[in-house]
Amino acid sequence: MELGFRWHLKGAQYFYNVDPDLCTFGKAMANGFAVAALCGKTKIMSQGSIRNIGAERVFLTSTTHGAEMSSLGAFIKTIEILKRDNIIQHVWDYGSNLIQEANSLSEKLMQQGSLTFGGTLSGDFSTVTEKKTKTKRQSRKLRTTRGRKR
Repeated sequence: MELGFRWHLKGAQYFYNVDPDLCTFGKAMANGFAVAALCGKTKIMSQGSIRNIGAERVFLTSTTHGAEMSSLGAFIKTIEILKRDNIIQHVWDYGSNLIQEANSLSEKLMQQGSLTFGGTLSGDFSTVTEKKTKTKRQSRKLRTTRGRKR
Protein backbone atom coordinates (compact mmCIF):
# COMPACT_ATOMS: atom_id res chain seq x y z
CA MET A 1 0.00 0.00 0.00
CA GLU A 2 3.00 2.30 0.25
CA LEU A 3 3.32 3.38 -3.36
CA GLY A 4 0.01 3.62 -5.16
CA PHE A 5 -0.41 7.34 -5.74
CA ARG A 6 3.28 8.06 -6.25
CA TRP A 7 3.19 6.11 -9.48
CA HIS A 8 -0.11 7.18 -10.99
CA LEU A 9 -3.46 8.49 -9.80
CA LYS A 10 -4.90 5.07 -10.67
CA GLY A 11 -2.18 3.33 -8.68
CA ALA A 12 0.99 1.38 -9.39
CA GLN A 13 -0.99 -1.40 -11.04
CA TYR A 14 -2.11 1.03 -13.75
CA PHE A 15 1.44 2.28 -14.26
CA TYR A 16 2.75 -1.28 -14.65
CA ASN A 17 -0.28 -2.44 -16.65
CA VAL A 18 -1.15 -5.10 -14.09
CA ASP A 19 -4.72 -6.29 -13.67
CA PRO A 20 -4.82 -7.47 -10.04
CA ASP A 21 -7.59 -9.56 -8.53
CA LEU A 22 -7.47 -7.33 -5.44
CA CYS A 23 -5.64 -4.12 -4.60
CA THR A 24 -5.52 -1.89 -1.55
CA PHE A 25 -5.01 1.81 -1.03
CA GLY A 26 -4.19 3.42 2.28
CA LYS A 27 -3.76 6.78 3.95
CA ALA A 28 -2.14 8.42 0.92
CA MET A 29 -5.65 8.56 -0.53
CA ALA A 30 -6.49 11.23 2.03
CA ASN A 31 -3.05 12.79 2.55
CA GLY A 32 -2.45 10.85 5.76
CA PHE A 33 -5.96 10.82 7.20
CA ALA A 34 -7.22 7.43 8.41
CA VAL A 35 -8.83 5.86 5.36
CA ALA A 36 -8.27 2.76 3.26
CA ALA A 37 -9.87 1.01 0.30
CA LEU A 38 -10.05 -2.57 -0.91
CA CYS A 39 -10.70 -2.74 -4.65
CA GLY A 40 -11.03 -5.73 -6.90
CA LYS A 41 -12.63 -7.63 -9.68
CA THR A 42 -16.40 -8.00 -9.54
CA LYS A 43 -16.12 -11.78 -9.30
CA ILE A 44 -14.20 -11.48 -6.03
CA MET A 45 -15.79 -8.37 -4.57
CA SER A 46 -19.29 -9.76 -5.14
CA GLN A 47 -18.46 -12.53 -2.65
CA GLY A 48 -18.91 -9.90 0.05
CA SER A 49 -21.95 -8.28 -1.54
CA ILE A 50 -25.22 -7.80 0.32
CA ARG A 51 -27.13 -7.80 -2.96
CA ASN A 52 -27.57 -11.57 -3.16
CA ILE A 53 -30.08 -12.06 -0.36
CA GLY A 54 -29.55 -15.30 1.50
CA ALA A 55 -26.19 -16.04 -0.16
CA GLU A 56 -23.21 -16.88 2.00
CA ARG A 57 -20.80 -13.95 2.06
CA VAL A 58 -17.10 -13.43 2.57
CA PHE A 59 -16.18 -10.65 4.99
CA LEU A 60 -14.62 -7.86 2.88
CA THR A 61 -15.35 -4.91 5.13
CA SER A 62 -13.33 -3.21 7.82
CA THR A 63 -14.83 -0.63 10.13
CA THR A 64 -11.47 0.43 11.59
CA HIS A 65 -11.86 3.83 9.94
CA GLY A 66 -15.65 3.62 9.58
CA ALA A 67 -16.44 6.55 11.84
CA GLU A 68 -13.86 8.85 10.30
CA MET A 69 -16.09 11.09 8.19
CA SER A 70 -13.40 13.78 8.08
CA SER A 71 -11.15 11.26 6.32
CA LEU A 72 -13.66 10.88 3.50
CA GLY A 73 -13.68 14.65 3.04
CA ALA A 74 -9.87 14.64 3.07
CA PHE A 75 -9.91 11.88 0.44
CA ILE A 76 -12.16 13.89 -1.88
CA LYS A 77 -10.04 17.03 -1.47
CA THR A 78 -6.74 15.12 -1.89
CA ILE A 79 -7.85 13.62 -5.21
CA GLU A 80 -9.07 17.04 -6.34
CA ILE A 81 -5.68 18.63 -5.58
CA LEU A 82 -3.67 15.73 -7.08
CA LYS A 83 -5.58 16.23 -10.34
CA ARG A 84 -5.77 20.02 -10.33
CA ASP A 85 -2.11 20.68 -9.52
CA ASN A 86 -0.67 17.69 -11.41
CA ILE A 87 1.10 16.57 -8.23
CA ILE A 88 2.11 13.13 -9.46
CA GLN A 89 3.94 14.59 -12.47
CA HIS A 90 5.63 17.03 -10.09
CA VAL A 91 6.86 14.10 -7.96
CA TRP A 92 8.28 12.39 -11.06
CA ASP A 93 9.99 15.62 -12.21
CA TYR A 94 11.36 16.28 -8.73
CA GLY A 95 12.76 12.75 -8.55
CA SER A 96 14.37 13.08 -11.96
CA ASN A 97 16.03 16.35 -10.97
CA LEU A 98 17.17 14.89 -7.67
CA ILE A 99 18.85 11.91 -9.31
CA GLN A 100 20.54 14.11 -11.91
CA GLU A 101 21.91 16.42 -9.20
CA ALA A 102 23.06 13.48 -7.05
CA ASN A 103 24.94 12.01 -10.00
CA SER A 104 26.40 15.42 -10.83
CA LEU A 105 27.65 15.84 -7.25
CA SER A 106 29.07 12.33 -7.33
CA GLU A 107 31.05 13.26 -10.45
CA LYS A 108 32.34 16.52 -8.91
CA LEU A 109 33.10 15.43 -5.36
CA MET A 110 34.16 11.82 -5.66
CA GLN A 111 36.37 9.76 -7.88
CA GLN A 112 34.82 10.24 -11.24
CA GLY A 113 31.44 8.58 -11.09
CA SER A 114 32.27 6.40 -8.10
CA LEU A 115 28.59 6.44 -7.14
CA THR A 116 25.69 6.31 -9.58
CA PHE A 117 22.17 6.81 -8.32
CA GLY A 118 19.17 5.12 -9.89
CA GLY A 119 15.93 3.37 -9.05
CA THR A 120 12.37 4.49 -9.45
CA LEU A 121 11.37 8.14 -9.58
CA SER A 122 8.26 7.71 -7.53
CA GLY A 123 9.02 4.46 -5.83
CA ASP A 124 10.29 3.50 -2.45
CA PHE A 125 13.42 1.64 -3.47
CA SER A 126 16.39 3.14 -5.26
CA THR A 127 19.82 1.84 -6.11
CA VAL A 128 23.26 3.20 -5.47
CA THR A 129 26.02 1.61 -7.56
CA GLU A 130 29.62 1.81 -6.41
CA LYS A 131 31.74 2.05 -9.56
CA LYS A 132 34.87 0.42 -8.13
CA THR A 133 33.14 -2.76 -6.98
CA LYS A 134 30.08 -2.50 -9.26
CA THR A 135 28.07 -3.27 -6.12
CA LYS A 136 24.40 -2.28 -6.23
CA ARG A 137 22.59 -1.73 -2.97
CA GLN A 138 19.08 -0.65 -2.14
CA SER A 139 18.48 2.70 -0.49
CA ARG A 140 15.05 3.44 1.01
CA LYS A 141 16.03 7.05 1.64
CA LEU A 142 16.53 8.03 -2.00
CA ARG A 143 13.25 7.67 -3.89
CA THR A 144 14.33 8.55 -7.43
CA THR A 145 15.35 7.21 -10.86
CA ARG A 146 15.76 8.21 -14.47
CA GLY A 147 12.92 8.78 -16.92
CA ARG A 148 10.26 6.13 -16.81
CA LYS A 149 7.20 6.26 -18.96
CA ARG A 150 4.40 7.95 -17.01
